[in-house]
Amino acid sequence: MPSPLKSPWLALLIVCLAGAPVFNFVDGELADGFEEPLVQFGSSEEPPPTRPQLEARPSKIRKLVRKAIPRDKDWSKGMEIFAARDHGPESALWSNPPAARPLAPAILDQQRRAAAREKPWLNVRVAGEYMPNEYVLMVKLRGKSEEADLPFEEITLGPFAIGPLHMRLWLKGSTGWFSGTERLTKVAAVEVEGPTEAWHDVSLPPRPSHETTLGLAPIRFRVRAEAFLPNGESGDDGSPESPTQIEAVDLQRFLAFNSAHQGSVKFNSGDAVDFIRIIASARYTTVLFFADRRVTEHIQCHGIGDAPIPVGEFHHTLGLYAVATTQWTSLLCRVSVYEPEAEINYEFIAVSHSEPPFKPLLLAFMGRHLAILKHRSTPLSNRQVRGAVRWLERSYGVAFTAEDLEQITDARVRKRLRWLQDKDRGTQ
Repeated sequence: MPSPLKSPWLALLIVCLAGAPVFNFVDGELADGFEEPLVQFGSSEEPPPTRPQLEARPSKIRKLVRKAIPRDKDWSKGMEIFAARDHGPESALWSNPPAARPLAPAILDQQRRAAAREKPWLNVRVAGEYMPNEYVLMVKLRGKSEEADLPFEEITLGPFAIGPLHMRLWLKGSTGWFSGTERLTKVAAVEVEGPTEAWHDVSLPPRPSHETTLGLAPIRFRVRAEAFLPNGESGDDGSPESPTQIEAVDLQRFLAFNSAHQGSVKFNSGDAVDFIRIIASARYTTVLFFADRRVTEHIQCHGIGDAPIPVGEFHHTLGLYAVATTQWTSLLCRVSVYEPEAEINYEFIAVSHSEPPFKPLLLAFMGRHLAILKHRSTPLSNRQVRGAVRWLERSYGVAFTAEDLEQITDARVRKRLRWLQDKDRGTQ
């Protein structure tokens, strides 16, 4: 006879009894929290039965999400920008000034022509053997003469545009205490094609009158042309994909410190390009570049968006470039030089505010930076200062009054700008 525990009917009965508490049956009725059907399904006279409702308890993941969203700075900033952009009227102080408009076609054409001057470049390396330090190697190349004091292991000349290079080399020096400097060797002519990995051997035979000083054996050098990349040493900020990140500061913070960002581009150092991303931190952003030389061909900024259009206004002679944006628009700026020996040391200020910050920002600039601004290493004249102020007024759509000038703390600056108190009298 089989065991009672192995009977399938007995096992089913045990399972049902154990599961009864799950269904919350109490004295043959549903327990509290569950509703009993009132009518048969499909009846048109009464509403259908409701499903049992459990107490709403958010999951742990949902709790984490709710905690993370308000605390995420980038998310909150993005939502703030999204909510503010294209919503609400522009400020009464915003007049879409020239600094916010697309660059003039003539300026864009000028910049394109300047960029077209970019070409393959090369350097010329000269390696020599040991010589006494009173001798100098002279190198003449494309109308330029270079001197290299001896001894040296290698020197680098250039950069030069790729093409045939006609070089002339000779040695000069003094042969006695009271003798002057003179040419000691014959002149060697070298034709260099490049760039190449091969070295050219150059021999400089001594002149007959100096064989006793230098010896009979010719002095030997080696010459090689190699490729030069104008942007080879720029680092990460030489690419638009990895620009220097600058957040435009709030107006009050700028007025408290009144400091500018600094940078430089130098062609011969292989640092010919800088890319800068200026991140808007409020609805209106104002940027002002200034340098010691005209920058019309060398700086360009455009808004970061679907259709990047270069914007801004250049001073026609001084190194000033004005940019203004609205609707939380950030900017990508490029500063570049295109020819050997070219370099630009530049500064810029970037300010964001809920209202156009033109007038207080420009007064702060005039009170500190304009007073010491130079043009080609020469301080600005009074006439140039007056012209710069007029240009700032036009570029940003503002007008300075005598009361505005009183906010400038530097008395020397106020004196130079006193003409603004009565514009009708013209220049002094």
